[in-house]
Amino acid sequence: LKDFGIKLDNDVVVDFTMSIPPDPRNIVPQYMGHPIVEKLSSSHVLTIMPFMRSLRQTDPGLKGAAPAAIVRTTDNGWGDNNLKAKELKKQSTDINGPVTLGMASEYQLPDNPAKKSRIVVYGGSNFLTNQFLQAPGNGDVGINTFSWVAEEENKISIHPKEDDTRMVNLTTVSSGVLFYTVVVLIPLVTLLMGGIVWYRRRSL
Repeated sequence: LKDFGIKLDNDVVVDFTMSIPPDPRNIVPQYMGHPIVEKLSSSHVLTIMPFMRSLRQTDPGLKGAAPAAIVRTTDNGWGDNNLKAKELKKQSTDINGPVTLGMASEYQLPDNPAKKSRIVVYGGSNFLTNQFLQAPGNGDVGINTFSWVAEEENKISIHPKEDDTRMVNLTTVSSGVLFYTVVVLIPLVTLLMGGIVWYRRRSL
């Protein structure tokens, strides 16, 4: 990472201003002016990045490497160095915000200027797990990252979401109650009410 001008800190990022309650470590990051997130930013598509480490730009070991931030916190975010603390409270030793959560860097090969070596680093991968892929922009960030690294910028986009297949899991008791309610009880009550109405009309 040092060759590309990126340093990964040993902390956890906190931001009470832009996060998903109740945990301020579930960061809703701000997009920077990078092609990976440019369309997400213009379309106001949010991303959730939980339990991230912070990144910092350093002097690259490769002369000519160009690191750039992709996403970061607000000015009120910080990198909490005390990973064992029970209370999330900013200390003087913590990393001041805005804190960078993702960085990209590219390097033109000296022997072939037409080709580039690219790298993208995020402070965590939880935002690409099944639990968080339901967030509007998480999947797009992942796909767009691979497209940018492969120099396929034409594939960077906001991708259509597939319809979810939702299932209801019922216990044996619940399914039995549902069956007798729909198949037996409702038709029986309907038949009984119809019989009462018919009997009253006949008695008039």
